[in-house]
Amino acid sequence: MLLGAGSYLFRYAVGTEFFQPPKPMSAIELVRKAAQLGFELVQFADNLPLENLSSLELEELRVTATQHQKLFNQK
Repeated sequence: MLLGAGSYLFRYAVGTEFFQPPKPMSAIELVRKAAQLGFELVQFADNLPLENLSSLELEELRVTATQHQKLFNQK
């Protein structure tokens, strides 16, 4: 079984419809934080919609997620 984290786990860091922090956590920061905490999966919910990211940001997110996936596969 794999453990995962969703963007709602960090809802006060990411933000919600009713609350926006001064500097919301980005999708890449969420992947890094989840990996730091030992999670192997990340779910992006509607409080962090990926369709709002540019092509460049999506590619950076893909690269970051792949790098962290490789770290888990080495364990």
